Amino acid sequence: MKQSTFIWCGVLMFAAAPLAAKQAPLPDFAAAVAAPGRPDDAIKLDESRKPADVLAFEGLKSGDQVADIMAGSGYYSEIMARAVGPKGHVTAYDPEQFVKGDTKDAEVWTALKSRNANVARYASLPDRHLAPLGTDQESDDVVCLHVV
Repeated sequence: MKQSTFIWCGVLMFAAAPLAAKQAPLPDFAAAVAAPGRPDDAIKLDESRKPADVLAFEGLKSGDQVADIMAGSGYYSEIMARAVGPKGHVTAYDPEQFVKGDTKDAEVWTALKSRNANVARYASLPDRHLAPLGTDQESDDVVCLHVV
């Protein structure tokens, strides 16, 4: 019995090797944080928030589809968009009552989206947009809630 178990494990490892080789590369998180164009007030937060470490912990990969819940000013949304690259996408969500009528917020997000074409934002809760697990609909690779 031990011999057959060993053989099956070997077969499974051999069969899984090509799948592991096709995994998306890990982004350069430090480069995503350091890329030019981010607002000065966001850059000032980098030292205390350690965004490269946070994104590495979250396990983001190039090409990931990310939901950023309670995105606020988009501090992490922008860095994640840079990290997942042009084949990835970040969808940010904030409750409507947090953003409705806030012209400064609208200006911040207009500028953020002009710098990052792979970001979208919804002024609503994500339950209206996220695909439930176990459905045939596309779902996000990573769902983030950054509490700062």
